[in-house]
Amino acid sequence: MIISICGMSGSGKSNVAKLLAEKLGMKHYSIGDIRRNMAIERNITLKRLNDVGEHQKFTDKQADDKCFKLGKEEANFVIDGRLVYHFIPESVKIFLKSHLRIRAEKAYIDEKEMEEFRDLGDAIAALIGREKSDQYRFKKYYEIDCNNELQYDLIINTDYLSFEEVVDKVIEFLKKESILKEVA
Repeated sequence: MIISICGMSGSGKSNVAKLLAEKLGMKHYSIGDIRRNMAIERNITLKRLNDVGEHQKFTDKQADDKCFKLGKEEANFVIDGRLVYHFIPESVKIFLKSHLRIRAEKAYIDEKEMEEFRDLGDAIAALIGREKSDQYRFKKYYEIDCNNELQYDLIINTDYLSFEEVVDKVIEFLKKESILKEVA
C-alpha cells in the first residue's frame, strides 16, 4: 500500500505523513524535504528555488522523477508532497486543507520553511507567494491543479486538529474502506 499525503502549504502534510508512517510501520518520504535539500545544496531559499522553477523545469522534475520512481520500485510507504497523487496514481490519495491564517501561524513558528518571518503578515505573504508559484509551475509543466479536491480519496480540514487526530482520521478511513486491516 502506498499512501500519498497531499495538500496546501502548511496544512501539516509532512508531520502527518511521518506520524502515519510510524504508526503503520512503513517508510516515509517527503518531496518537500527533497526540494529543501536542493535549495540548501544551491545555498538559496526554497522561495528562490521556486522562482527559478518558474523558468527552469529541473527544480520540479528532479523531485517529481524521484516520486515517480519510488511509486514504481517500492510497494509500502507513505509519501508527502503537493503532486505525489499525480505521480503515484495507484496510491491512496489524502488531501489536507486549512485556512490561510492558521497555516501561516504554523509556518511562522516552524523553521523548516527556511525563511525568517518578521511577523505573521510575512508568513501569510510567503504562503500566498509560494502557492502562486506552485500553481503556475504545476499548470505550466503538468497542466494540473493539485487543489482540485475531486482527485483525492479523503479530504481532511486540519484547522483545529492535532497531527495525531488527523492520522486517526486517515487510519479510520483506511479501515472503513477495507484498505487496512490492523494497525500495529
